Amino acid sequence: RASPPSANVLQFLEQLMAEQGLVIFREQGEVSADEQARATSHFGGHELVSQNGPENAHTLRLSNHPGHGTTGVGGYWHNDGVCADRFYSHVAFHMVSIPRRGGQTSFAHTGLAYDMLSDSERAQWERLHMVDRHSGRLAPMLFCHPITGRKHILAHGRATQVKAILEYPDDYVVGRSTPRSLSQQEMSATFRRRDELFDQPAVHLVHSYEKGDLVVFDNLTLAHRGVPEAYSKPDKPEDVRVLHR
Repeated sequence: RASPPSANVLQFLEQLMAEQGLVIFREQGEVSADEQARATSHFGGHELVSQNGPENAHTLRLSNHPGHGTTGVGGYWHNDGVCADRFYSHVAFHMVSIPRRGGQTSFAHTGLAYDMLSDSERAQWERLHMVDRHSGRLAPMLFCHPITGRKHILAHGRATQVKAILEYPDDYVVGRSTPRSLSQQEMSATFRRRDELFDQPAVHLVHSYEKGDLVVFDNLTLAHRGVPEAYSKPDKPEDVRVLHR
């Protein structure tokens, strides 16, 4: 923590996360929001995204209690920053306050999920683009990881966050052909299938935090969500969950 890792170490870690998903740094003690932001900045584009955090502008404070942070965020499969101007490359989690229950995060390897698609599903999903309900930006259902070249499924949160899913014909030409908008039933079925894949034991893991954990992950390789218990308002101080992202 006194000095940044060497370029070779950073390159090794970035390649490892691109392939496997995440790295857990154990026994780091209490990681400040500034330290967490600095650690994340070593990867990807080396540029931090503003989160309007109270301790550090680039670190968001999440909690199951409104007096301790932002509540109700991330209880569904998603990649962070899908509807932002630029997609987040890497994200770091540090559990400031670990509750007695509900302190876990689920991660899904979206490349392994892609491998489970049938040939016909792959062919169709290649043509699908999601329209964000708030920004109107288009996001592909499938994409290639820039480091590994591996195909992944994009996790654009819940179906309610998507205004439409457009299916572009293989011979699409701007101004000459029109994409088809999936019906509500087709959209719901697509999201159900995506979640079914992410829920497969071979695809996802649940990380239980220990004191001092700093989890850094490739946001293009892994989708994530909080476990359901993470959103229950605590009855006692020892049940308060505080996560810095």
